[in-house]
Amino acid sequence: MPHVRRNEYPTVNSSYELEYVEIIHRHHKRTPYAANTFPVETYPWYCDDETLFFYGAPFPTHDTNRSANTYWSVYTSSANPLAPRGFNGTCQFPQITRGGLDDSWQHGADLYGVYHDLLGFLPEKYDPKFVSFRVTNNVITSQVASMVTSGMFGDEAQRNLPLLIQPASIDSLEPAYTCPAANKNFSAYGPGSDDPGWTAHLK
Repeated sequence: MPHVRRNEYPTVNSSYELEYVEIIHRHHKRTPYAANTFPVETYPWYCDDETLFFYGAPFPTHDTNRSANTYWSVYTSSANPLAPRGFNGTCQFPQITRGGLDDSWQHGADLYGVYHDLLGFLPEKYDPKFVSFRVTNNVITSQVASMVTSGMFGDEAQRNLPLLIQPASIDSLEPAYTCPAANKNFSAYGPGSDDPGWTAHLK
């Protein structure tokens, strides 16, 4: 997607009124999926410059027991004779890398710079009546969203902030249900296809 930045954003005259914005935000730099690596990679991959938090907490949080901010720390035991598939090291496959996290934060700051500072469309502070964030069941989308929201709303985003998510079996962003029409179109575009649209792009 084009990177929205205040310096490059073309403004329009005041006869227009912005009413709705929907941004489809793809993930940033990440490690590969384990299924896409060689059975044994020749070098390790370390992600010691970031942490992936996984914990549950009571809600609402006031007058309740508080949870610790626990995160995963990947390690391989020297007592385990089995080697992990793919890369050795301390990363998950996939996960957003430190560079990807920083990019995500910058995108959030840039979005706020345009839609709040320049256009006055976003509220100054996070307000769920005006702003919502949607993720899929793939954890890397939540990793990106946590940084985008922080880049947009700063300290306001450090409190509990909901990420909307659908059940995995019917997630409209990662559909797992059958759709014959979609399957037919997908099959028509690929190696061995004689569909004119597919063959034209090969020329």
